[in-house]
Amino acid sequence: MDGSILFLGIMGCLSTLYIALGWALSKDMKTKSDFFLGGRKLGVFPITATLLATQIGGGMFLGTAENPFKGLLYILGMVLGFIILGFGLAEKYRSLHVDTLGGVLKKQYGHNALHTITDLLSIISIGGILLGQAIAAQSVIHHFTGVESTYLFPVFWFLMVAYTLLGGFKAVVITDLIQVAIVITVFTGLFFYMLWKSPIPIFSIEGFGNVKTLFHDANLSVAEMVRFITIPLLFSIITQDVAHRFFAAKDKATASISAVYSGVILLLFACVPFYFGLQAQLQNIPAEQGISPLLPLLQNYTNTFFFMLASCGLMSAIGSTIDSLLCAGSSIICNLTHELFETKLKDEVRLSQIITLVFGTVVLCASYFVPTNIIDILVGSYEVSVACLIVPVLFALLRKKEFLSPPSAFLSIMFGFLGFFLTRLYQHPLFTPWSFLVTLLISLTGHLIGDLAYFQRKGA
Repeated sequence: MDGSILFLGIMGCLSTLYIALGWALSKDMKTKSDFFLGGRKLGVFPITATLLATQIGGGMFLGTAENPFKGLLYILGMVLGFIILGFGLAEKYRSLHVDTLGGVLKKQYGHNALHTITDLLSIISIGGILLGQAIAAQSVIHHFTGVESTYLFPVFWFLMVAYTLLGGFKAVVITDLIQVAIVITVFTGLFFYMLWKSPIPIFSIEGFGNVKTLFHDANLSVAEMVRFITIPLLFSIITQDVAHRFFAAKDKATASISAVYSGVILLLFACVPFYFGLQAQLQNIPAEQGISPLLPLLQNYTNTFFFMLASCGLMSAIGSTIDSLLCAGSSIICNLTHELFETKLKDEVRLSQIITLVFGTVVLCASYFVPTNIIDILVGSYEVSVACLIVPVLFALLRKKEFLSPPSAFLSIMFGFLGFFLTRLYQHPLFTPWSFLVTLLISLTGHLIGDLAYFQRKGA
């Protein structure tokens, strides 16, 4: 069978199923909460699956194949973040009964402007991560499917936008269940197949020696390793697309249990993309400039049929992340819009759908004008939000409301933002490798200064 026909057939059937599900679910939506949060009625299984879908994306697979050790550190950071969320923070998110991260700061610190600032920073990060997924999708479609792709990528993109805007978060959750099942089944099968076919077993003495050499050649400093673990860890705690799942959980226990389950499953699955990345490097797989070596690796190891199944699996991985980010990003924009313009209840769903369409279109257009280093795009997208928001968000979640002051949050965000740029403008060998930690200390200093000034004035 011609590979392109198989690829188009599988993706066409899946897309038709997703659109049908979105259309069926659209009939039950009455409010913005129904559209973006599924009525806050989701249980452990769907929340766990959709949390996994936010991470098991094409960016993780293709990026880890480009640099397996950076990719593994990135995954471990997300795992640690989910575990930390499961032991208290996810429960706190659900108990606040808000829709966005900005809503958390507004409710805890008691200032409307914090809502707007936080949501603007969140949408920048989500947009960056979406761009990473768009690049991953282009890499699969344009270079390795054998399909004439001038219009195929935009069609694929708008099909995902279509079922997301039709069915809202419920459609995202159901399609995530399907997509995560496809990804885990396809790539776990390929993982064991490649273990069997590998000319040098990875678990042999020679294999371990080759991995050690590869790690040495990667030349990762301690500072870089800490950065690639810490930034994803911190970002998982303060990103809208993860917090969005906890807002939609039916209760606090569901949010906590789902976070722990997701972390454990992601940890177990981490060996799969890492192994593919190792093999791509050990086999010296040639790849075009800016293209991940994962797909040429799979192409070398498999026949046309299995390679196209792998391509469909990758597209499912990418799709499961894209629809999650589209829904989370659109939720932020919709809340910002509602702050500026009051809408009637009957208009809420339509407005949400329009915003989802516009947001998806803007990201699609932007994806043609950005670099192609996927892991760096993902981590870079996290850094601004982490620098500005991790300190005030953690204080909001861990400290009692009566001990929080609006000036502290504003100063923390301002100091974090300035620290982010200053540590990049002023380069010094002693602290440049640790610039993200310096930035966090600057942000924390801003919060403590705000606390001191506010409570001294309040005591006086």
